[in-house]
Amino acid sequence: MYTIRQEELFSLQELMEMAPENKYSIVFKTLDLLPALRVLNKRTHRGRPEELNYAAMVYAMLIGTIERIPTTKDLLKRLRTNEEFRRTCRFRGSDAIPSEASFSRLYTKLADSVCWELQRQVISLAAAAGFVSPSFISFDSTHVEAEERQPRKEQEVESKAESNEQPVLEMEHSPSTSAKRLEDPRKKYKRGAPTKAEAERRRLEREAWEASLPLFERKLEDMLPYTFEQLKPLIPIHPSTSSKKGSNGKLMWWHGYKLHILADSKGHYILSALFSSAHVNDGRLAIPLLKKFQTDFPDWKVKHALADAGYDVMAVYKQVRSLGAWPLIDYNERAKKPPEGLNENFHPVCQEGHSYVYDSFDAKNKSLKFTRPQECKACPLEKSGRCQRVYKIKVEKDLRRFTVPARGSKSYKKIYKKRTTVERIFAYLKGYYGLGASRKRGKRAEVDAALSVLSYTLCQYAVDCMRQKQQKQAA
Repeated sequence: MYTIRQEELFSLQELMEMAPENKYSIVFKTLDLLPALRVLNKRTHRGRPEELNYAAMVYAMLIGTIERIPTTKDLLKRLRTNEEFRRTCRFRGSDAIPSEASFSRLYTKLADSVCWELQRQVISLAAAAGFVSPSFISFDSTHVEAEERQPRKEQEVESKAESNEQPVLEMEHSPSTSAKRLEDPRKKYKRGAPTKAEAERRRLEREAWEASLPLFERKLEDMLPYTFEQLKPLIPIHPSTSSKKGSNGKLMWWHGYKLHILADSKGHYILSALFSSAHVNDGRLAIPLLKKFQTDFPDWKVKHALADAGYDVMAVYKQVRSLGAWPLIDYNERAKKPPEGLNENFHPVCQEGHSYVYDSFDAKNKSLKFTRPQECKACPLEKSGRCQRVYKIKVEKDLRRFTVPARGSKSYKKIYKKRTTVERIFAYLKGYYGLGASRKRGKRAEVDAALSVLSYTLCQYAVDCMRQKQQKQAA
């Protein structure tokens, strides 16, 4: 008698290996192109009649992404030489094959957040079907290389200077849009301790200089009062140069962009995504990313938000708490020694140096409960009454140090393992959906990334639908 071990009834790999006609009929079954056609089609019936089949062109771009066709030129060659591929892309027999310039104009029209709207629509369908469980979300970023020559240092400095000339948003605590950027006053300060009058003058100069900076160069706390609609136009999306440490510990440089995603750790869906230049800090983009998720799905309740040490900034913790979730972000050690009375995981330490053990979380008082370790049972201080049995620490005292559950505990490690969902999604996007590099610039490069995200989401939703159908048949 054989033992059958069956983990999944239907997988993403099986979908990719299916015949094209069957595969794309399943993938595009639930895709509604009405939001895209409203932008692409003519608004009036006057003038020259429209000859292009925009719906088929969008299908062709998505199929080109899934089939890993790198350029528009190769996609057009496939459309002209393969009749079966034309039918798969929904082109009718009377439709003319679009030119490369027509696809270029289509990219320009799609740059108006059309692909992100289609992505939000598919996520809503997946949530209605029960495939999305946003109790645990995780967010991270990955590099996207630009397939253009890296500019010289002089040209890069000029492009950064142009990007810094961004409008300053008008709010009660911000300067008017007519304010010009001032020179950094710290460059002209002399060495030595200043007098009280000089220190006050320098403080006023620094405050005036910080107020003249664009929003994306100020402190992260200054971004919290703004909405996503106000922050989105200020995100730079020109190609730039940046670096990061890889998994092997070596420094890696690239010229291009970054894709920031917020994913469902259980259903492996991309709930929110943003595209930016490579030099933008991850923690800075986490705030508009979380605001975008809150704007798109305001009724969804989140328990925990997971991220790596690159997001260990107090402003990110505050933004996660505004969602009603508890942040579990890997601690970025900035001090060599832990605070007095705490260990490296910020657990209380007794007088003999033994760490207290995390017990539970009091949701009513929002405090962590720590109990004495086993070593304290035989401690002479316990009999004298000088050994405290229970410690309770308010989480709001310091969101970075005190998490729910406490750092270093078994429950913390178990929940934090769910963060690897983002890494798997990035592996799928780069291995199957052509996210690794882009031949476009600016907003067109953002359309490339949005098509990769949308293609992945459509395939994931199709796999879940097929898996649910087979489970019902097996039952």
